[in-house]
Amino acid sequence: GTNAINKQRDLDLAASQDIIDAIEEASAKEIAALDAQIADEKATAVATARRFDEQIKTIRDATKAQIKAIDAQIKSAQEALKAAQDTVSALEEVVQTNEAVVKALTDFSQSLKLGEYSPLSPEKKLLEARSQFETMAAAAAGGDAAAAQELPGAAQALLEASRAYNASNSGYVADYNRVQSVIAAITAQFGATLPIDQQQLETAKASLEAMQQSIDALNEQKDAIQEAAAAQIEVLELQKDAAAEQSRATIEKLEKIREEVRDRAADAIAKERETQEQINKRADDEIARLKLV
Repeated sequence: GTNAINKQRDLDLAASQDIIDAIEEASAKEIAALDAQIADEKATAVATARRFDEQIKTIRDATKAQIKAIDAQIKSAQEALKAAQDTVSALEEVVQTNEAVVKALTDFSQSLKLGEYSPLSPEKKLLEARSQFETMAAAAAGGDAAAAQELPGAAQALLEASRAYNASNSGYVADYNRVQSVIAAITAQFGATLPIDQQQLETAKASLEAMQQSIDALNEQKDAIQEAAAAQIEVLELQKDAAAEQSRATIEKLEKIREEVRDRAADAIAKERETQEQINKRADDEIARLKLV
């Protein structure tokens, strides 16, 4: 009777509860495994991102060190270039000065041969100009470019004074010849150093060009290093983003599976609860019928 019905009910409910317990245990194990996978994936994502960051940092640090070294080379080269430019400027000044000396003396020598101070055209007088001329000539012979440039004026003053004193006699001719001799000697002296100065100037200019090319090459090397580093970093950043995206997708997939496991377990347990309700209702109905009999 009633006892038998209740006994069967208890047996059926116990069996149903065993099913629920099994479902909960199985789903708990599956969820725990999924949680472990998710945790591992997150840890892997963090480690992967850190590894990429370290690689990027290594490239940046190495590039920074290389650029610093090249900048030091460029600075040193620029300082050397500045010194060379100063040398070129000084040599250009020497060459220009010597060219001016040679031209002034050569022009004056030619003007004496054809001008109004020729021995064939007597004029003016001699006084103290000879002493001034000789002093200027000695300074020019010693390498004084300024004195050499002023020498034509001193020579002209001497010839004017000589003409005034000697007219066109042998004294004037001697002074004239002396002027020509000194002018020729000083012209030859400065003219002889001019090719050397010009060669030194050309050599210095070639050195300048080589230094500038070296600086340009260093700047190109620096640009190439920076571009290569930027390209490497760009690739690593893309790989880092791709790895992070893959990890996110994997984690989302695992989380979705975890939710599906929970939902399936909840649905199965809910159905089993309905079965328990049906067991209770069936037992209650049977007991009620027995009471009516």
